[in-house]
Amino acid sequence: YGTLDEVSEILGLIQTRKTRRIPVILVHKAFWQPLIDWFENTLLEQKMVDKEDLELYSFAETPDDVLEIIQKFYKK
Repeated sequence: YGTLDEVSEILGLIQTRKTRRIPVILVHKAFWQPLIDWFENTLLEQKMVDKEDLELYSFAETPDDVLEIIQKFYKK
């Protein structure tokens, strides 16, 4: 449950602008997909999040993917 708590906490802090935006990377999309489906099918539909909030995270499958996402984020 710790990881789930940490993901929801950082997404909430970024969403409400209580902290600066950082790359939030979810490794192994298949693992996270049920939670993302819930975000999209429940939270978004009930207007508890905006469509833009669903862009606060990225998926990665390999360490190289993680590195690429981080580098791309900080080049902006």
